[in-house]
Amino acid sequence: MHVATVTQSEHRITLETMVALVNVSGEPRMSLRSLLEEAGFVRAATASEASIRRLEARIAETADFLRSLPDLPPDDAVRRVNEALTELTIAPSVVDHDGVGPHLHWTPSTAVFDDQVMADLMMALARELCDDGVDRFGRCGASD
Repeated sequence: MHVATVTQSEHRITLETMVALVNVSGEPRMSLRSLLEEAGFVRAATASEASIRRLEARIAETADFLRSLPDLPPDDAVRRVNEALTELTIAPSVVDHDGVGPHLHWTPSTAVFDDQVMADLMMALARELCDDGVDRFGRCGASD
């Protein structure tokens, strides 16, 4: 028997969101806002268009690295995540809003939406690298 904690569930959802964002990155039909809303990013509904555009660009810039995870030595993956984290203002706090229950926010409440999302993604990836390295990342073999 295994009981997932809220943190494990949030971590899993964030990683699944990261994969979904990478898989649809650059597609004209992509609705980043909708994808994030469905994943539980509450601020997605009210995020500015400028923040959504910046996030799209940041996901596109990060996509090649994320796609390369199955092939990277763990030390290289860790180095890249650490580089990404140094570009963000990380200020962890426990918050409880919108009926979600207590959970961690990695950025201050004043952070722009795209910084919040990138911090969430990179912290979830950092945790995964600490727990399992790159072993759980893979690539679909289908041509489409």
